[in-house]
Amino acid sequence: MENSNKLISQNIDFDKDEIDLKSLFGIFKRGKKLIFLIVLSSTFITGIYSIKTKPKWAGSFNIVVKNSSNNSNNLNLLDNFSGNFKNGIVNDTNETERLILQSPSVLMPVFDFVKKYYEDNNINTDKLFFKEWAKSNLKINFEDQSSVLKVEYFSKDKKLILEVLELISSKYKEYSKRDTEKQLTKTIEYLEQQIELMKEKSLTSLKAFNEFSIKNGLGSIDGFVGINDSLSLGLLDKNNSNISLGEQKIDSIQTNLSGSNAGLRFDSQFKMLEKYEARFVDLSSKLKPNSNTLKELQRRIDNLRDALERPNEILLEYRKLNVEAARDESLLQELETSLLVFKMKKIETPDPWEMISIPTIDNKPVSPNKKRLLIGSFFISLFIGSFVALIREKFTGKIFSLNEYKIFIKYKYLDTLYDKNIVVNTNIIDSFVDINENIAVIELSNNFFNNEISNNPKFLKEERNISFVNLKNLKTLSKFKKIILITKNGQITKANINLIEKYLLPYEKAILGWFYLD
Repeated sequence: MENSNKLISQNIDFDKDEIDLKSLFGIFKRGKKLIFLIVLSSTFITGIYSIKTKPKWAGSFNIVVKNSSNNSNNLNLLDNFSGNFKNGIVNDTNETERLILQSPSVLMPVFDFVKKYYEDNNINTDKLFFKEWAKSNLKINFEDQSSVLKVEYFSKDKKLILEVLELISSKYKEYSKRDTEKQLTKTIEYLEQQIELMKEKSLTSLKAFNEFSIKNGLGSIDGFVGINDSLSLGLLDKNNSNISLGEQKIDSIQTNLSGSNAGLRFDSQFKMLEKYEARFVDLSSKLKPNSNTLKELQRRIDNLRDALERPNEILLEYRKLNVEAARDESLLQELETSLLVFKMKKIETPDPWEMISIPTIDNKPVSPNKKRLLIGSFFISLFIGSFVALIREKFTGKIFSLNEYKIFIKYKYLDTLYDKNIVVNTNIIDSFVDINENIAVIELSNNFFNNEISNNPKFLKEERNISFVNLKNLKTLSKFKKIILITKNGQITKANINLIEKYLLPYEKAILGWFYLD
């Protein structure tokens, strides 16, 4: 039972949709002349516009955008400086790079060129601004998430397109070189700052080393160590191509310190101590422990040992100052060498971004697209024409569907008659009235008030006794025992139906109902 109800409900909905579509189609059919006129006018105007409008062309070129990190690989010679001189470069994403490349900082000279071009050709530029110009005339995108950048420019002037694209490509190349040169300049400035600091530090450490050497009588000549003496220590490896201060050089420092002449001043005292100790061991086996000779030797040994304690501290401090001076001198030379390398790099011309296609103009204009315009105009005007036809029909107040008649006619709906099938209509009406009865027929139309009947009121066989009654002979209705009403699409307004029903109030009992003439 439930399934049966669902099926009935679905059928009702289907019938309703079918009726609505039929009514909608009827509106289009009745307003076809108006719709056709609107569609024809719109299509004609669109066609004229597409012919007279100056076409807009597009030109483009492709360029390979090299990541700034690739350019920096050859610049990072400072990576070996124990992390102290690393100068990393931030890798921009494609989107960031794209935004930079279409920004005023890069393209403002191109915009100025376009503006001057317009002015030279007597084109008003009062409302020409960079943001709007870039948005409407430029399209810059990376191809399929690659490093290939496609630049497109749109204009009605083919000559301007080629000139603008050439200028954009040159500005992009300058930008790519400018980025590398900027990185080199920053590195050179940094190295120059570090060199000034290291010069001061190296001079300070060497001065402290010399003062300590002079004070304690250490060094090659009267304890003095010159600035170039540190080179004799072997701390700078001339054959090492890597500009670094690694473990190998630290070992070299230690080796050279052990072979220096810093201890020569105390050499005689160490030899004397060694001689006294050997003499003491030899006499100990021959003399008694309380021998005056052994006591005197022991006293001398103790005095020498006390005297040599301070030289040990002096030598350790000497070694420390020597290492510091040598390290600072080595780092200073490495910085100066690196500075020279970077200055040479700056003299060389950095490689710009590579163009992989020359600026070209498309074979077909991007606008106006005549085919698309005409098709779009056709469908839009068809919709507008249909809407206007619907609104016009609603304003007339006329009824064009059986369902609406059922709502507004208060009398009983009998059946549907067929305008061109007299036999079927006669059979239908004979089921309601006798053959020999006289029938009064009232046509529910606006003609009722004009004392007229429709041009083709024949819907029954001629032998049937029917009389058409309108406002002029309305009083004759009292002679008829049965009255039927007929109507058809678009014959009467809602207001006139109500008015006719008021005229028929005295004859309501004789009215059988109404037929719809399809």
